[in-house]
Amino acid sequence: MRFCRMNPIAFAALCLIFLVGRVAVCLDSTAPTSTKPMINSVTYSPSVGLRSGDSITVEVSGTPGGGASFEIPHYVPLIAMNESAPGIYWREFRLPQRGVKDATLVAYLTLGNAKAAPVQAGKLLTVIAQPEALTAKPLAPDIAPSLPATTRATQTAQSVSRPVVAPSEPPVMVVKVTDTSKRPEQPRMLDNVLIKTPRDGAVLRTAILVTGKASPGSKLAVSITYNNGLSGLMKLSGQVASQVIAVGEDGSFHIGPIPLQGSLATKGLRFTVKAYYADRSDHGTAVVTAIGDRK
Repeated sequence: MRFCRMNPIAFAALCLIFLVGRVAVCLDSTAPTSTKPMINSVTYSPSVGLRSGDSITVEVSGTPGGGASFEIPHYVPLIAMNESAPGIYWREFRLPQRGVKDATLVAYLTLGNAKAAPVQAGKLLTVIAQPEALTAKPLAPDIAPSLPATTRATQTAQSVSRPVVAPSEPPVMVVKVTDTSKRPEQPRMLDNVLIKTPRDGAVLRTAILVTGKASPGSKLAVSITYNNGLSGLMKLSGQVASQVIAVGEDGSFHIGPIPLQGSLATKGLRFTVKAYYADRSDHGTAVVTAIGDRK
């Protein structure tokens, strides 16, 4: 009897050969194994200074073509996400009108009938509760407290014998003149995203800080990848960060600083920063490349 097994990653094959006299029987199966989805990263922004009622954006990076969702147990129920780019899922939502401290944000990903292992965001969520604004209700005229008859009569008599007051001079009204010739400067709408730092070809020694300008109020997809330009066993490549962020009212955005530690501290490593409009069809993509030189 002979038993042989092939590599299960490429094929699931099993061959059993029984020698009975001169008769041999062989069973062979080469059906490929199913692919299980995987979550690479879970982030949310902004991650600090959050108050109830604020809006945040959650991003999940993983296997493309699947269905992603997230929840904050005991605070936010399960919310489905949109795939803005292959393997990039995001969703913006408003925080509830109550606070929470050190809560976990957990992401899920499915592909067909297969489910990825849930992944928790690296930073715990803390939200400061803000009291809702209270509106004072006017007092209804029919609920004013009634006065005794003698009191009402006294008030009536006093109203008849009011003292004569000499008329005062009319008040002087001061009208402020506004110069309408100058209009407030409006934020500039940009067709293409502008990455200010790092500059193309810059040398990075301690950290990666991405800053730039884009159309105010737009959403940007920003990714940072690295590669040492080699191949085979010497090849070193991967993803540093991938986020969908909201551009501020002044048109500015930033990510980082991200320290150059571990494998990111490899001398000569090439970092590629890519930013584009995630909510526009023209995208306006900007790409720069920087070189790592950690000492």
